[in-house]
Amino acid sequence: FDSLFERAMSLVGKDYLCYHLWDKYIEFENSQKQLIQLATIYINVLKFPTKKLHKYYGSFKKLVTSLEQEVTLCGAEISSGNLYTSEAMEAEESEGYISSKVAGLFDQGGHLKPEALKQYLFAGERFYQRSSELDKEICGFEASIKRPFFHVKPLDDDQLENWNLYLDFVEKNGDFDWAVKLYERCLIPCANYSEFWIRYAEYVDAKGGREIANYALGRASSCFVK
Repeated sequence: FDSLFERAMSLVGKDYLCYHLWDKYIEFENSQKQLIQLATIYINVLKFPTKKLHKYYGSFKKLVTSLEQEVTLCGAEISSGNLYTSEAMEAEESEGYISSKVAGLFDQGGHLKPEALKQYLFAGERFYQRSSELDKEICGFEASIKRPFFHVKPLDDDQLENWNLYLDFVEKNGDFDWAVKLYERCLIPCANYSEFWIRYAEYVDAKGGREIANYALGRASSCFVK
């Protein structure tokens, strides 16, 4: 099931309402008592804002606290120095960063490594800080989405403007994957509006996503705005 959850999160992990899936993933790993997987989830879930970001941060802190207590019981100490160097901050965006942090929590004997735990904590704090700042900027857009589903009844002007402003913001943010996912989400309630399909196609084509653009225009012309 791990691979299935991971595949699902790769598809919807940047959706503000994907917390339903995160909750199921966490519930599953809790039932399996997989500490490594839980540690991975609790830091992954902080990388991008969702509606339950602050709740997940609380769960992350509880996990770290329990691990710190385990370290203390083993007689080890966690130093007070800041291990979150500029090199680490740059590396956090590289592939495999999170898995390396989680894998490094334990030595070959299965014992927690105090300094690795501290780095894990700083990484989570950094992700949460970034996501919290982004959440403050997008929560207004999210709150203004009144009809996230498709309906033949036209959307009002305020709804259309909100989607355009939200897309403007995400495009300027520079995260192509996030932009694509938001466009796909937007096109559910806005499926009958050709301007959104055209905007989507022009955006992804300009970013080198010609195949995505053609697929979008194909759907638009065959199903929605014939």
